[in-house]
Amino acid sequence: MIDDVTPEQIAKARQIILAELARRRIVPTIETGPTGEEIRLENGVGFTVESFAYRIRHAQPAEWEAMARSLIDINLQMMERPKLADLPKEEILARMRTRLISVLPSDRDRFDYGREFAGNLIQIVCEDMPDAVSLLTTDIVDTIPIPVEELFEAGQRNTDAEPLDSVAEYENGIFAIEGGSMYTAAKAGNMGELIKQTIGEAPAGVVFIIPNRSLMVFTAADPADPIDALVSITQVMDNIWHNPEFFHPGGFMSDLVYYWSPEDTVEVVGGPVEKDGEINLTIVPTDTYLKYCPLDED
Repeated sequence: MIDDVTPEQIAKARQIILAELARRRIVPTIETGPTGEEIRLENGVGFTVESFAYRIRHAQPAEWEAMARSLIDINLQMMERPKLADLPKEEILARMRTRLISVLPSDRDRFDYGREFAGNLIQIVCEDMPDAVSLLTTDIVDTIPIPVEELFEAGQRNTDAEPLDSVAEYENGIFAIEGGSMYTAAKAGNMGELIKQTIGEAPAGVVFIIPNRSLMVFTAADPADPIDALVSITQVMDNIWHNPEFFHPGGFMSDLVYYWSPEDTVEVVGGPVEKDGEINLTIVPTDTYLKYCPLDED
């Protein structure tokens, strides 16, 4: 589905970056965060291994070392850049984007300003720069002299404006939005606008999944066949979840099935449930879903 980097390409990217850092006698910190494997320099500035893999995947091998040198130079230069909080308000807001991320409970404090989305996902803001994207943790957000609500408003507006790489109907009535952008899945933060940009309207809402940051699959809920949307999207998720060759940029985000209602609410309506050592797929229509797609009592 997505022409993305492979685990082998990520391993090669890691090798190239670490070799260049070693040549400069720079000892990085390697962490696993919400966006994958992160290489951090002493001052906290850093980047994901995957982001470099994206850059080199269509370049000639002879160019890779020079690209690694350029990336590290950029990150070292970031040490000299003004802090985000010191920039003019207009520039701060222009850099804002929203992201949906899955965080472990142990990591939740780093993003405790984040908004609950549904299930295991939260919405946060990040700083979008020409050469890097930085997830904003609570300690950074607290230094910005702008209300967090305004940061989210600007971030979602800017994310809505990000281009869609591909919108394709790959099964009857089931659409996939995909691409290399880090903000594809984040468009679900304003699903009403996304529907206008893609299928035009969904009077009964949409059922959707977000397997990773670069992919969203959805279908319009149909009051004439209220179970079909739930079953079809749950099956798509199950197929993706059990496909070992399906690569997830930034890591797998969520195996849950979500419902967006015309009331602009998002709820979990299905997904895998473990019981007695076995994992079974479940469909759980919420009251809001049943309001727009009532089941036939007969």
